[in-house]
Amino acid sequence: MRPSILGNNGLDELIRIKIHKRTGEIHMQDWNDITMMNANTLRKRMRILAVLDIIFSEEEWLRVHHYEAELQPDVAWGSINNGAGDHLHVLFTNSGTLIKGFDHESPLSPHAREDGEIYPGMYDEVPETLMAVLRDHEETLDLEDVTFCIWQEENDVQWRIGSWIQLAMAEEG
Repeated sequence: MRPSILGNNGLDELIRIKIHKRTGEIHMQDWNDITMMNANTLRKRMRILAVLDIIFSEEEWLRVHHYEAELQPDVAWGSINNGAGDHLHVLFTNSGTLIKGFDHESPLSPHAREDGEIYPGMYDEVPETLMAVLRDHEETLDLEDVTFCIWQEENDVQWRIGSWIQLAMAEEG
């Protein structure tokens, strides 16, 4: 059985993708038959998980969930790191929210590619304001280790996904 494009965690089976027929624009529709939560709810839940990790784990290095209210002015950051090479980073800014993840076993991983490069189109459509924050914190946010990236701009209710998904789906099909 071939690995899923988003890793062995089956995320591609949980994400429903809608491609607009005229524009080719890609929208994430549902996550496991539930509409993807908005950025404010996601921020609250990331903070709650980080607080619970602090309560239940005295050792900082054992904590999976982290949250910084001010990674830089007007930017909050939540992360999940399973300690086995997979992570998720969420940036909350005044201009929008970005979710960047990495599954070390995914065929989209730079480490699984012959050229060692980020999967084509991964960051191509991400708004510059969000990319600037990623680049400013390149080491902390593991810019090069990425197997998916989605974002929601400030006043938009729709989560966006770049053109990389079309290529990945075509390769898997």
